Amino acid sequence: MGNPRLFYRDIIGQEEAVARLKAFTDLFAGTGGTPGHILLVGEDGMGKASFATAICNELDVGFQEADAAKMEVQGDLTALLTNLRLNQVLFISNIHRLRSTLSVKLRQGLREGRLSINIGTGPALRTHVMDIRPFTLIGSCPRKSDCPAELLDEFSLILNLQPYSEQELQSLAQGIAHAAGLTLESRAGELIARSCDGRPGHLETILKRVARAINKTALSEEDVLKALLALGDRVKFGHT
Repeated sequence: MGNPRLFYRDIIGQEEAVARLKAFTDLFAGTGGTPGHILLVGEDGMGKASFATAICNELDVGFQEADAAKMEVQGDLTALLTNLRLNQVLFISNIHRLRSTLSVKLRQGLREGRLSINIGTGPALRTHVMDIRPFTLIGSCPRKSDCPAELLDEFSLILNLQPYSEQELQSLAQGIAHAAGLTLESRAGELIARSCDGRPGHLETILKRVARAINKTALSEEDVLKALLALGDRVKFGHT
């Protein structure tokens, strides 16, 4: 399973997406079926991996993660799918970067619950059929149009993650700091929130980079500003 502390209630912002997810997973929880497949749409750093973890925890099932960009041959996908446990969540990030041959195989697995594998050539050619246990696929990509066309229809729910407000980003900054054992002054959190391009993933990276550079557990606005300028991060100042 992913981060055991992260559930829908812990997600800051994205109220519409969370509400749709809750209704979706509650429906399947009530029927006892395996939830349909979900596509998370948003740029890097928008929290797609956190959403996948929260879904897994809400369903109380196993979690497996893979990066489509690192899957090169059919064996990579076959091993992944055939080793899934019943009702497990499989999160494939960057699904738009999945090789076309693998996209076709993945579609077969999603539609038929099995994979046909050809071994050998000519008269020695043999076809092996391998069963796949029911599972929930969660894919992610920057834009809906980036998803391979042969896979798009397989997703029962498509969620577009929306930009975060500055207030939401400040709350995220405080939460990330607390989890890391750091104390973040309010105005220091505001400065980091304004400098992360609206992306929680970038916010976490900036905060950890600043904390490492300053080497303190309590970060002031002056500390953050000094570190951001020294590290070359773009600093955005709010209205006074």
